[in-house]
Amino acid sequence: GVEGVQPGQHQGQRRQREGGGIHRADQGQVQEAQSKLERALENTPRVSRLQIKLAQLLIQNKRYDKARGLLVDVLESNPEDTTARMMLARVLDHQTNYPASLAVAKWILETDPNSIDANEIAANAYLNTDRKGLAVSHLRKIVLIERDNPFAKNKLAMTYTQMGEHVKAIQLFSELLADNTADSMTYYNLAVCYAKMSDADQAVETLTRAMSLFGRDFVNAWMQSPDFDNIRNESIFM
Repeated sequence: GVEGVQPGQHQGQRRQREGGGIHRADQGQVQEAQSKLERALENTPRVSRLQIKLAQLLIQNKRYDKARGLLVDVLESNPEDTTARMMLARVLDHQTNYPASLAVAKWILETDPNSIDANEIAANAYLNTDRKGLAVSHLRKIVLIERDNPFAKNKLAMTYTQMGEHVKAIQLFSELLADNTADSMTYYNLAVCYAKMSDADQAVETLTRAMSLFGRDFVNAWMQSPDFDNIRNESIFM
C-alpha cells in the first residue's frame, strides 16, 4: 500500500488520552517528586498509595519494569485495587507483553465488563497475536459504549477489512464519512473494500469523490497500491 495512507494498525485512542512524554521544563519537578516518593517508601515500605503515585511517575518516564514491580507488589497486598490493575495492564501493553496484558485485562473485565481501557487492551493483545476474530468482540463493545468515538469505529472497520469482512467494514467506513467528509484515509479504506469485492462502480465513485475533495494527484498516489489490482482495468486508472 501507499506509505502513510492507512492509519496505525493496532494503536487505539488510548495513546492520545495518555499523552506523550514529559516536557523538559517539567523533568526536574518529576525527578524531585520521584525522589521524595522513593525516600518515603524507604521509611514506610509497601504503602499502596505511595507505590501507585511512584508507578505513575515511572510510567511517564517509560521506566516500565520498575513500575510493573511496584504494581505487582500493590496487587499482592490488595488484589482488589482497580487502579493498580488498570495501570499494570497498560504497562504490560506498552511492553508488548500481550499474554500478560490480556490476562490482566480479562481480570478487570470480570468485574467491569464495560471498561473501555480494558476492552481496548484485550483487543490490542488479540490483534497483535493474530487473533482478530477474538479482538472483534472487544472492539464492538467499545463502539457500542462510545458511539461517537471515531478511533474505535475505525479500528473495528480496519479489523473487519483485514479479516476479509468487507461488507461490515464498508458500513462502518460509510458511517465515519457521514460524520467527517474530510477524512482522506476513510475514503481510501472504503475504496479498497469495494475494490477487494470487485465492486468497480462503487470503488470508482468513492475515488472520484475523493479526487473532487483532495485533488487528482493526491488520489492517484493511492491508486498505485496493489489493493486496487482487482479493478485496474477501469478507465479511472488509465
